[in-house]
Amino acid sequence: RWTWEWNTDSERPGSSWRNWDGEGRPPSRWRGGCFPVKPEIALQRLYDAWGGSNKLQDLKDSAPLESLNVADVRYPHSSIRGRFMHGRWAGCELVDVAQRLLAGSVRVETIEVMFARVEDEIWSLNNRSTFVLNRFLQLSEGWWSGEVQGRIVDLCAVQPGVSRELQLLCLLKFLIGFSTENDGQEPELRPNDR
Repeated sequence: RWTWEWNTDSERPGSSWRNWDGEGRPPSRWRGGCFPVKPEIALQRLYDAWGGSNKLQDLKDSAPLESLNVADVRYPHSSIRGRFMHGRWAGCELVDVAQRLLAGSVRVETIEVMFARVEDEIWSLNNRSTFVLNRFLQLSEGWWSGEVQGRIVDLCAVQPGVSRELQLLCLLKFLIGFSTENDGQEPELRPNDR
């Protein structure tokens, strides 16, 4: 397993790749898991440069709507914040929105979800929204089937009709945030964020 460390070498190269040896290997001082920039930082910079979440929202409609059961969706995080941070539900606690679904004051269709297909698995790109729907499924005690309509972006194959830019942004978002330690099972709500 690779571990990445910040290279504190004072001779750290700039943004040029000319320092790599002729065989495509990094200089010896980078070997053994060191790289001049943490990969997640490089990915985040690329994601932001491409427009990040705002651009992803603009392009999401090019992905097809598909029906799937929210119980079959995996999470790329082992824990998540207990409140929505952006969008329609910003500031609302996840469990409160699930309770509103149960009470009927909110409809399932108003909770937008987007997913990533990786081989034969479906992963959430909206962890908090997916969590709310899963919590609602648990609270409904079987009277809601768990079927949702969500946009699905394939991260491992060309997807006809889907913007390549959207696929790249979704791939970057997925890689930046992928930190599951429980094999994609339902995340815990972080205690300090409840």
